[in-house]
Amino acid sequence: MRLITAGRRGWLLAALAMVACDGGEPPTPMAPSPPPAPGPPPLTATVVIGSNNKFAPSEVTISVGGRVTFVNQNNRSHDITSDPLHLHTDCPPLMAVGFIQPGQTKETGVLDVARVCGFHDHMQENNPDLHGRIIVQ
Repeated sequence: MRLITAGRRGWLLAALAMVACDGGEPPTPMAPSPPPAPGPPPLTATVVIGSNNKFAPSEVTISVGGRVTFVNQNNRSHDITSDPLHLHTDCPPLMAVGFIQPGQTKETGVLDVARVCGFHDHMQENNPDLHGRIIVQ
């Protein structure tokens, strides 16, 4: 059996003191708090028709009772209409945008029903970059 020297004894006493101070029990872990609930979507959103001839973004989410603003930053005119193609009956408030000149800004009517409203440029209806959706929640 070997005796503990003074240096080792000091280390051993310090370790015992540390255990004695915290009661020798590990700390109780705290449960993480849940993330905050998301708020409602905004009442407004903006869709830009860019110089690249695309909607940006192609999908927006707004609250019931909101509106979407379309900004034409392209060098050509566009005709924003509701889906479906050729009928344009899916979401009547979109028809308020209609024909939009370069540099012009127009707004939809009030979107007062929770639903998904598809839209497109009637003048380029075969261009997938000029199709989009408004999610009304």
